[in-house]
Amino acid sequence: MKKQFGFSLIELLVVVSIIGVLASIVTVNVNSVRKQSRDAKRIADLSSIQGALEMYYSQNREYPKFEAGWAVSPGYEANWQSLQSQLSPYISKLPADPSPNRGEHQYQYYSDNGKNYVLLMYPEDASLVSKGDGCLSNPPNWYCIGNFKLN
Repeated sequence: MKKQFGFSLIELLVVVSIIGVLASIVTVNVNSVRKQSRDAKRIADLSSIQGALEMYYSQNREYPKFEAGWAVSPGYEANWQSLQSQLSPYISKLPADPSPNRGEHQYQYYSDNGKNYVLLMYPEDASLVSKGDGCLSNPPNWYCIGNFKLN
């Protein structure tokens, strides 16, 4: 009887299924890390905008304000562009949300009176909501920083 070399079909299927399971575990972990990374960038972006707003306030004694109150990227594009031009001496360009799907994730700025403001972002990790300034009670799933509360 001649000895055969190679792998049986069962052995090959077992190896391929193990590789598939490992690949799916890695993919899930990588996606989780990507979400955390995008949320960390969002928080850093809001801090940069906040710094520019405070420098604007120190020179103008008020924050940029809009008749409708809101400047959203994307959304109220004209107001967002106006906010960009008003803050241009303090920040070269307003950051854009790092998400590939910007319709769902965006940055928002609100000030209707120039005395107070709030910056908002919609995080991918819901646990971040409680780590903001708590300036938003409804809807509860936004992370916000600023110096007044929205209802």
